[in-house]
Amino acid sequence: MISLKSGCTNLNFKNMEKIPSNYKFLLYNIPSKENIDEQLKYWEELVGDDLQSPFIDDLNYIKRLKSDPNFQDGKLPRGLEAIVLQIIESYAFWHALHEVSDDNFIVQDNYFHNLINVSINTMISCELAKLLSHHSDDFSLTNIWKEHVKELKLSNITDNEEIDYITQVLSRDPNVLPSEMRNFTNFRNKSIAHNQYVLSVGWSDFKVTINFILRAFAILDEYYSPNSFPRPVMRTQDLFRNIQKIIKTSDIAKAKQKREELMSECFEAASKNLITKQKGNLKPFNIFRVKVTIKHTNMN
Repeated sequence: MISLKSGCTNLNFKNMEKIPSNYKFLLYNIPSKENIDEQLKYWEELVGDDLQSPFIDDLNYIKRLKSDPNFQDGKLPRGLEAIVLQIIESYAFWHALHEVSDDNFIVQDNYFHNLINVSINTMISCELAKLLSHHSDDFSLTNIWKEHVKELKLSNITDNEEIDYITQVLSRDPNVLPSEMRNFTNFRNKSIAHNQYVLSVGWSDFKVTINFILRAFAILDEYYSPNSFPRPVMRTQDLFRNIQKIIKTSDIAKAKQKREELMSECFEAASKNLITKQKGNLKPFNIFRVKVTIKHTNMN
């Protein structure tokens, strides 16, 4: 589902045809090979028998993707949307758990907690690094953004000042790069990717980097899917269902509430101008809820 330039055989960003269909694939190729059937079932349930469902395009896309030979052979990159979702869902879930009672071993200073904490730090660092990569072969947010600067300025999605700022930050211009993102980049490069230094990094460094990524992705998302229905994140009740055996019900309720608050902060970051801090209407993700209203009819 990715076409290459004439004469090119290696699948990479440098060899890829710079056409809208390829960019849309890079943005929205959501599922992995391991969970595509789960994703297919998810969208089938949302669509049901409603051929006018706002999710019909998502369902058809997953069907085409599943039948693609390159996808079956594992020769296609993950979509940026899937990577962004992995980041914010892991971030919100782990921090939500720290809102439970202090007497729970999950949030105490012990080997189990520290192992999970390091694992999540490493995973989010690696996912963010994929998006921020400068390598010309990589299907990264940085490379996709740089190919769209002119179009984005003509789109009126946001002002040119913000577009220039995002471009400079993605280019790691030291004059504009936030200190938190510099801390994160050094941590990832020196401590995660290479065993050069033992650097510490705070969650505020991750948060600033995540919020920046969310805003840049939201602008690209609006360019390719203008006014689209926000894509649902994982349901809170599904995330916490399997840990009820080790956390009290009252603590789970607290964690669920905090997780939704953190998700709302992520949604707000996607809609907020990075320079003016003014909120807009961009919202690539949302918590999906089904509201059921039962009406009693007088049969007399």
